[in-house]
Amino acid sequence: RLEKHQMSKRTGGSTSSTKILEAEEHMKKADKCLSKSLMKWSADYEGAAMEYEKAASLYKSAGELAMAKSAFIKASSAHYKNDSAYAAGKAMELAANCARDGMEETGEAPSVVAELYVRGSGLYRENNNN
Repeated sequence: RLEKHQMSKRTGGSTSSTKILEAEEHMKKADKCLSKSLMKWSADYEGAAMEYEKAASLYKSAGELAMAKSAFIKASSAHYKNDSAYAAGKAMELAANCARDGMEETGEAPSVVAELYVRGSGLYRENNNN
C-alpha cells in the first residue's frame, strides 16, 4: 500500500495520498473512541461510527474501495452497538456498494457482495421491528 502511495505522489496523485492519510487518521480516532482507560470506562460507539464513516468516505473518494468497505463495516458495527440499527444497515449497504464497485479491482466474489447486502437488509428489517 505504501508503494502505491509513493507512486501516486510521483505521478501527481498527491490529492489521493492526502485523502488516504487523512482517512488513516480518522481510523485511529475511531479506534481510540472504542478503547477504554482508567478515566474512560465505556466505549464511545457514536464517535467511533462517525470517524469510521469519515474514513470510509475518504478512502472511497481516493479509490481505495477495499479500505472503504472495511471502514463502513466497522461503522456498521459501531452504530449497531450504539442501538442504531438503521444507521448500521445504511453503513452495511455502503460497504456492499464499495465491494460491488471494486469487484474487478479486488477480485471480490459476488457471494461476498450479496452477503453484505443481506446483512444490511437484515439491519433495516430489525430497525422496522423495533
